[in-house]
Amino acid sequence: MKHLPIVTAPLSGRDFARNIARQTDCRWEAYNLSRFQCNFIEEIADETIRVPQVVTGLVRPAVLVETWDSGRLITNAFTGGSGSAARVGDVRDGDGDDDVDLAAAAAVMDQAGTYNTAADDGGPAVSAKMRRQLANRLFDTSLKMFLRDDFVHADLHAGNIMFSTRPSKVPGSKNDVV
Repeated sequence: MKHLPIVTAPLSGRDFARNIARQTDCRWEAYNLSRFQCNFIEEIADETIRVPQVVTGLVRPAVLVETWDSGRLITNAFTGGSGSAARVGDVRDGDGDDDVDLAAAAAVMDQAGTYNTAADDGGPAVSAKMRRQLANRLFDTSLKMFLRDDFVHADLHAGNIMFSTRPSKVPGSKNDVV
C-alpha cells in the first residue's frame, strides 16, 4: 500500500463552497452571460445567433432578469411530432436487434426534403436542409465555446436552445435560421 500515490480532491472544501455560492448567485450568471455575449459578438452582430440581454438594473444575488426572444425549442426541429419520428424508429436493420437502419431512416426523413410532421409546438414542419443548418450551427457554436473561448455554457440543454426561421435583418445575410 505504501506505493500508491496520494489521491487528493481537485478542490478544497473552501474552493468547493465558493464555487457553489457562485452557482447560486445571479450576479455571476449575469457576468457569465455578458462574457458569452462578448465571445460571440460577431455572431450576434450578423444575427447568426441571438443571446438574451441582462437587465442590469434589476440583477440581485437571487434575481436575474433577461430579455425574451421568441423562438421554437430546438427539440422540435429534430424530434417532430408522432409522425416521422415513429416511422424512423420502426425502420430496423433486420439483424434481430433493435438497431435502426440509418440509410432507410434517412430516406424516410428526407422524403421531398422535409421531415413530414407538424412540430410539437404546432409550428410548421422543419425541412432536412434546415435541420442540417441547425445542427451545423450548434456544432460550430459548441466548438467555439470549447476550443476558442475555453468558456462553456454549463446548462446547455434543449430547453435553453431555441431557433427561429425569421430572416436576418442584416443586409446581404443568408441566415434563414437563427
